[in-house]
Amino acid sequence: MTAAPSLPAVSKHEYRVLTGQVKQDSSHRTQSAVAQRMLDAFQHGAGHARAVDVSDLHLADLDPPFTRVPDLSFFNNLQALWLRHNNIADMSQPGLSHNFRLRELYLDNNRLRSLDTALAKIYNLEVLHLHNNELRSLRRTVAALSRMQSLRELNLFGNPCADEDNYRMFVIYHLPSLELLDRAIVRPSERKAAREYYSSLEVLRQRTAFGHTVTSCLGGN
Repeated sequence: MTAAPSLPAVSKHEYRVLTGQVKQDSSHRTQSAVAQRMLDAFQHGAGHARAVDVSDLHLADLDPPFTRVPDLSFFNNLQALWLRHNNIADMSQPGLSHNFRLRELYLDNNRLRSLDTALAKIYNLEVLHLHNNELRSLRRTVAALSRMQSLRELNLFGNPCADEDNYRMFVIYHLPSLELLDRAIVRPSERKAAREYYSSLEVLRQRTAFGHTVTSCLGGN
């Protein structure tokens, strides 16, 4: 176990909880002020704190909860981040635009309504939990994840977008790397059905467009 550096106003136990070295007691919630002091100490290198040494960061279920993602750009080697059970509605600045090495991101049980460009530069995510938020548009949500070619595990249940027609098929088709969606294995038969369904829709769209072109050339409306 990595020794806890000396951080002003942050105990060794709190440091180990926040960096995932020991499991948080379910009956105790970390004070958000303590978490923020630790982040400030890392950002300014106080007490021999080295952000480069941190690969896991636990900022979940804080008291009071975070309402936005703090600036974590100085954690250059961050690979797993827990922000679940907060009150985050905004993923804009400072956001996570500099945490290129993130592999796992847990943002479930927040108040996110849109991802838009919030995750645009995090191409290497493999695990992403977004369940129990307020994401409304399935098309926009999936578009925001479409560059993550290594994404294998995704949770979206408990969002309004998960109630859209053909939800599971749409996600499986547009995110082909997925192996687990909403805690259920993506079966080969589902992949095949999604390909066939959306391929047939594309053929129909092209035929409709071609028919419209022909009608226009012949003087139709």
